[in-house]
Amino acid sequence: MKAKVVRTLAIAAALCLTMAPMANAVAVLPDTITVTDNQLKASVQVSNTIAVDLTVSFEKVIGLNANTLSVSAELLSPLDSAITDRLGSALIAPAAAFPVIVSLTPDPGSGFAFEGMATVELYTKAIHYTPDLPLRLFTSHADGTFEDITTLVSAGSIRARGNTGKFSDFMILLDTRTPATIVADKAAALDAFVNAQSHSISAPLLSTVESLLSSLSLAVSSQDYDTALDETDALITVIENSDKGAMPDVWQASDSLTNVKGDLLSSLTSLRYALRVM
Repeated sequence: MKAKVVRTLAIAAALCLTMAPMANAVAVLPDTITVTDNQLKASVQVSNTIAVDLTVSFEKVIGLNANTLSVSAELLSPLDSAITDRLGSALIAPAAAFPVIVSLTPDPGSGFAFEGMATVELYTKAIHYTPDLPLRLFTSHADGTFEDITTLVSAGSIRARGNTGKFSDFMILLDTRTPATIVADKAAALDAFVNAQSHSISAPLLSTVESLLSSLSLAVSSQDYDTALDETDALITVIENSDKGAMPDVWQASDSLTNVKGDLLSSLTSLRYALRVM
């Protein structure tokens, strides 16, 4: 009970701090940016007191360099509609000490493209890690709703990592939804995505994926989270080992393709994390 009270007070304090006013947002470019093999690293001094380090790693990528993939960061007011209109829930809010949007913007004509998942990690000393604060890594594509993609949150002062099948904006947000709600929302989003992309998935693979998703949804609805984790692991294995061409698996800078494989695996790896930390 004491731990629950401490966690509640910590969250309440963080939410109260989001009322602090801030200056108008200005996009800040990296102080340093380096590209080696399939990885990009950038450091951005967003303000006098706030900095963020970004690491992006790829399984397979072409056209990756400091000119084809632009990086910037903006320090916004936590009440700015650029954030609040895209949160999707009143229980999700900017971290008081770090209301920063990090944007990755490929040059549409550069030929930049990647296959499968990319891994994105944000590291900042502006937030002190504590298990009492449910901070998570979110992404938003094309100014859409921010979605939780977390696969790791750890100390240092805080390091948040997740996977994605496309690029746009990334934020560390305070997510005070219950663990059961987070898992249910992720399972529902997976089901909706597969339904929307069913036309692009080969019939044999689609049949297997839909069967496993049905079992996953049933396990989540009955709060059988051990089975839900097993079904999630099975889905990851099936999709990782699917035949080349069984579903679209490339995202291009022109944003003309849906990276179905990358998006599915990104959602599933985040669901796996959510199930493991319940």
